[in-house]
Amino acid sequence: MGDCFHNTFLDVALEDGASFQQTEVPANGNGWHLNHFRATLKRDSRLKYFALTSGPRITRHSLRAQIQGENADVLLQGLWDLQQNSQAHTHVFVEHAAPHARSLQKFKGVLKDTAQSSFEGKIFVRPEAQKTEAYQLNHNLLLSEGAIAHAKPNLEIFADDVKASHGATFAQVDDEQLFYLKSRGISTEVASQLLIRGFMQEMIDQIPHDFVRKEVVKNVF
Repeated sequence: MGDCFHNTFLDVALEDGASFQQTEVPANGNGWHLNHFRATLKRDSRLKYFALTSGPRITRHSLRAQIQGENADVLLQGLWDLQQNSQAHTHVFVEHAAPHARSLQKFKGVLKDTAQSSFEGKIFVRPEAQKTEAYQLNHNLLLSEGAIAHAKPNLEIFADDVKASHGATFAQVDDEQLFYLKSRGISTEVASQLLIRGFMQEMIDQIPHDFVRKEVVKNVF
């Protein structure tokens, strides 16, 4: 697919005990991909969402989830592999409005050349959402001096009995790990690829469809 403008919006309402799973894989191309996803969850419902981003394009994911019922579970994950001058921007808002619920936001990015990424996430816990467990993580691997990654994790908590944390990391290929692999007779190029794959593998394993996992591995490695 060539230059294009792709704009999608999906609104999901999960009733008691319902489950929903979504895997977002943008088509190849040099244009814009804008994705808006919104979900509400009632008692005992489950949501799993995975967004994959790769290739020379501008991608924006806007994800919102509101937990309205007890014992609901939200899992929002994503992986971006960016090169050239591509960009990926992810905005996540998870609102806990009911007790005994859980949410996890986990996103990883690998950036090469002059690629750019941003992650802005918020966990919002209302006073009535006691016994909440909410976590937010963003990890970035920068493979060139021109690559830029921004992260802005946020917590806004108004309940007393809550387990919550957030964090972001930025790193390059570890020189000691690279030296160790090279000392075992592995070339620099292969050793670097092994370390990059090790960084990405956790997220690749989360892709629910086998054919998508194979395509990712083929395109990235």
